[in-house]
Amino acid sequence: MKRFATHKKSVWSSILQATVLFALFINSADSIAAEKPITVVTWEADAEKIYDTGFMHMLMKNDSNEVILFDMDLVENDSPGAGSSEKGIDRDVIWGPVMARKVLTIDDPRTHAAYLIVYNHDQGDYPLTIDVNGKKTTMKTWEVSSYYQHYLWGEFPAQWLKKGENVFTLSCPQAKSEEEGWVLYLSRADEFERGGGNPANVGKTSFKSTDSGETWKESPFGPLGDTRAEFSVRLSMDRHVKEGWLATPVIDLWRGDSEDFYVRQHTIKKLEIALKADVPEGARIEYFMRRGTSPDPYSDKWENYVFIGEGRNVVWTAGREFNRRYLQLRMTFTADNPLVSPEFKSLSVRAEHQEHYPVPEHKNIRMLTVYNPDIEYSSLQWQWEKWDRPEFKELR
Repeated sequence: MKRFATHKKSVWSSILQATVLFALFINSADSIAAEKPITVVTWEADAEKIYDTGFMHMLMKNDSNEVILFDMDLVENDSPGAGSSEKGIDRDVIWGPVMARKVLTIDDPRTHAAYLIVYNHDQGDYPLTIDVNGKKTTMKTWEVSSYYQHYLWGEFPAQWLKKGENVFTLSCPQAKSEEEGWVLYLSRADEFERGGGNPANVGKTSFKSTDSGETWKESPFGPLGDTRAEFSVRLSMDRHVKEGWLATPVIDLWRGDSEDFYVRQHTIKKLEIALKADVPEGARIEYFMRRGTSPDPYSDKWENYVFIGEGRNVVWTAGREFNRRYLQLRMTFTADNPLVSPEFKSLSVRAEHQEHYPVPEHKNIRMLTVYNPDIEYSSLQWQWEKWDRPEFKELR
């Protein structure tokens, strides 16, 4: 019993000593932290810098280098299968009684200007007549050099457009034969999958008449009438697209704007993000933030984006709970009125740091030379062709 009591006393003595040492360590660390001043790291960028070094989709810079929604809205449904084809007929001729019709749907007809775009293999000897919802204009032949321009476009009054289905009819009544007519490209249904599209509904918005418009027949087209396809006819409008997004490059909160090769480990005490934009009525801009532990924006060591605000001037703050080195911001642009757009101006990030467990400063280490270029990432969403195509097997 006496041995047990002595052992129990020894254990409690050890625990007491450990507690005293831990308390001394905490007090020492707190005193070191108290002695360490608060340092401020900043990262600032105007819209142009973020546009050039970050990521974006369906945006552009205006004359003031602010970032806005792209100002050309293209309506089409033929691009996945457009162009020359090795599978068979990829064009049809419009002349005399033979006419083409394309139906394109828009949910809002407001635009500053409107153009019909025709993808043609050969121009006719006479102007191409364009009928837009029952109102007529002409597209004259273009003077071309040895480099032939396959895309031709002609402007028509924007007031001719309407909400819903818009019917565009193409004809060349003066042409007396196919040789004098316009040769239009077809976008074949059997090319859509290879172009990243769905061939299911191809041909349902393209029609052909062989009796000067008395009757109309839906695709298939071609000399044998067996080519399921869309006419490559498109509508371009000078107005803003509905939505787009802009994302910053990865922001290093330990480094900020510093150009030093290496930086000290930091503990964030306070984080402040300030964003500025102009937002007209009929438009909206929203801001999102995510944090991570990797400088690679495509790494899986990033959390999901969270909403932090919207509108003209937004200031968002966080404290020690942020607890990450890397930050990325994303702005989403939307416009209910296609004639206006949000105008993003600038972003500033301010992080206050205080080292609680500082690493000794090795002042005898210095950098002699360094080559560490910035990694540039593409903003384009690239779609690769399918790897198992038979042609690729032959090439391999």
